[in-house]
Amino acid sequence: AAANFVGVRFIIRPIEEVIRVIRHWAEGDTAARTRMAGQHGEIGLVGVAVDELLDELDRRQEVARRAETAKELVSQELAHRLKNTMAIIQVIAKQTFKRLGNTDEFATFTARLHSLSGAYDVLLAGGGKEGHIADVVSHALAPHDEPGRSRFTLSGPDILLPAGASLALSLTVHELATNAAKYGALDDGKVDVQWHVDRDTVTVSWSERNGPLVRAPATEGFGSTLIRRAFSSEFKPEASFEFDPAGLKFSLRFILPQSAAASMSASTNSVDLRVPTASSS
Repeated sequence: AAANFVGVRFIIRPIEEVIRVIRHWAEGDTAARTRMAGQHGEIGLVGVAVDELLDELDRRQEVARRAETAKELVSQELAHRLKNTMAIIQVIAKQTFKRLGNTDEFATFTARLHSLSGAYDVLLAGGGKEGHIADVVSHALAPHDEPGRSRFTLSGPDILLPAGASLALSLTVHELATNAAKYGALDDGKVDVQWHVDRDTVTVSWSERNGPLVRAPATEGFGSTLIRRAFSSEFKPEASFEFDPAGLKFSLRFILPQSAAASMSASTNSVDLRVPTASSS
């Protein structure tokens, strides 16, 4: 009886208390502690070690929260300054087009400017949100389209991308479209964007046609570097460029996390659409 009393009081109960505190902390009660300092002998030392570990985890979580808050503030400030710049550009454009008497051209320019601003809002929205691949691609392309004349054709199954992949793909497509506009591929040409899925692997292809003659660059520019590094390593991305004289071809493959791949299998209906014009974005 005495041995049982000693075992329960000085061994089993302290161990149960340590387990209880760990469970409470894991469930969100971060104030839970064993408070065994100076009690229960050697088992009390275990409780003290657990308390010190939980204190350290609390400190690290607070540092992480402060860093995330600072990141969000910087992102909001960047978005604010970008919108101010867009507003200034719109005022300058209005004065210029008004002087030239080109009101229709100004309306088109304004619509594209608003669409571009919306695209940057997506990119700066705190890491992005999950989204359907067709929506991600079409919104990234919208600033480069024109009412009544679509330059882009999109096709592929309906896939819901997690936030990280959604943001990375938006950055990639936006950069591809910017380069296409810069080098004249969108003047008279068109772009086909297709994607398909095989189990947990998504493949996206970008194919330009009817544009100017394409030549391989002597060195890799910032845009190409951004495209290659947009996806984090967890998606195991593979990107390749083919500088076909008839039009640039780009291929991207990435792996979806198991949770996203599982939900994706429930929705694989094919979509075939043209990118929404700037006036409808």
